[in-house]
Amino acid sequence: MSLIRLSALAFSVLLTGCATSNFVPVVEERGQSSVGETRPAADSRQGVIVTPVDPSQPIGTVTPVENGGQIQSRSLDSQPLKPDVLPTQTNKPIKTSASLTPAPPRNPAVIALLNTAAQQQQQGSLSSAQSSLERAQRIAPRDPQVYYQLADVRWRQGQFLQAEQLALKGVAVAGGQPKVERRLWLLIADIRREGGDSSGAKQARERAGQL
Repeated sequence: MSLIRLSALAFSVLLTGCATSNFVPVVEERGQSSVGETRPAADSRQGVIVTPVDPSQPIGTVTPVENGGQIQSRSLDSQPLKPDVLPTQTNKPIKTSASLTPAPPRNPAVIALLNTAAQQQQQGSLSSAQSSLERAQRIAPRDPQVYYQLADVRWRQGQFLQAEQLALKGVAVAGGQPKVERRLWLLIADIRREGGDSSGAKQARERAGQL
């Protein structure tokens, strides 16, 4: 019994001492030292300071930390964005030879027949010239020069309709050769004029002037 009483008495004395003493536990909080000194909370990364958002500061403000610990603020709204200036492109026509088709190499036999027909025509032998040109036409059916000379012969023979059809055929196969097309349209204008088609002759001359 005496041991139990001694233990109870000692416990009472301990409680009394705790109640009468001015013991204040020291609690360290994050960002506060043990002696009550307040320090700003630092990020784990060096050189970066986390600060609260200032309502008076415009949105988009960047606060970089410069060397030496000085903080400078710059608002993104302070400088208006400038649109990218692209170089002005002028719509200038580009010269190209895509629309010009070079004349294909002519068969030597066709060249000989064209020369022969020209000599026969100068001599007044239109039938012989016609025969030579028709042979050349069979060899080179897409040679506009053959159609030009053959149309000229038929025109001089008084066959205006056939002459015009041959000249128009020459225009069709001379695509991309403006000089040849122009000669053919001028020949068509002469054929139509002599055949009594003044309006058609005027249209043919206008087509030739466009080339």
